[in-house]
Amino acid sequence: MAVGADATWTVEVQDGETPYTYAWQFKATTGGADWVVIDATVNPSASTASLINHAVEANSAGSYRVVVTDAASNKITSVESVLTVA
Repeated sequence: MAVGADATWTVEVQDGETPYTYAWQFKATTGGADWVVIDATVNPSASTASLINHAVEANSAGSYRVVVTDAASNKITSVESVLTVA
């Protein structure tokens, strides 16, 4: 993806008990050994079914995934998606 472009990830949840909560996570390509929850106060879309990363930069490169929790506290983690920024 080009620097300055917007990146969007969307998940669709089936089954479980509504409502669902979403916690998007990021792991940097370099120097990031652990998953970090994306702060929804910084990026409000990080608590929704669609994460939007506006105007990506080189430090946006890495892996993204989401943990979805249903009303009964059941959790599922998506597969990771890798973002490359050039």
